[in-house]
Formats: sequence, C-alpha cells, structure tokens
Amino acid sequence: MSDIQNEELGRRRFQIRKEKAVEDACERIRRANAEEWEALSHKDRDVLREVLGETWSRTDNTEWGSFAFSAIPWQKVRSLITIGNQIKTGTKNPDVAFKDLNDILNMNR
Repeated sequence: MSDIQNEELGRRRFQIRKEKAVEDACERIRRANAEEWEALSHKDRDVLREVLGETWSRTDNTEWGSFAFSAIPWQKVRSLITIGNQIKTGTKNPDVAFKDLNDILNMNR
C-alpha cells in the first residue's frame, strides 16, 4: 500500500472512531434525558454532535472515557449546544470554547 493510501486509511479510521464515540455519547445523553431529547431540534442535535466530535478530537482516550455523559444535567447539555452555536457564529474563540466544554464534561466524572 502506498503512503497516500495509508494516510487516507488512517484518516478514515480516525473519523470512524470519532463518529462512534460521538454516537455513543449522544445515546447516553438521550437515554438519560429522553423527554427533553425528543423536544430537541435536529439542528441542535447536529450542533451537539459537532461539539462532541471536536471535543473527542482534542481529548485523550482516557479522559474521554471518564466523561459521564448519562449524568450531564439537561441544563448543561443546553450549554454545550449554546457553546457550539457560539463557535459556529464566531462569537466564541474555539480554544476558549473547548476549555468551557471540557469543564462542563469534567463536572460529571
């Protein structure tokens, strides 16, 4: 296999692991907050997935595994979505946002 194929394969594996981690986290959040989750718009769900994906990309496996997604209060889930929207609109610096996201996720360990 050429170096280019190996690089592409590595990127694809990374993307698959990230998507799986995000889906698992969303499922835990959904199960713990079923009623609120159903009222969440598809746009907000997408923002939450993006924010969790970016957090996964910037977090080591041990720390990610320690996050208790099922224990995050709904108010904090909404905060994650708000921060994601702030990143998208450019009203929040991504590095500051990541620290805030990490702080929220670390509260529930």
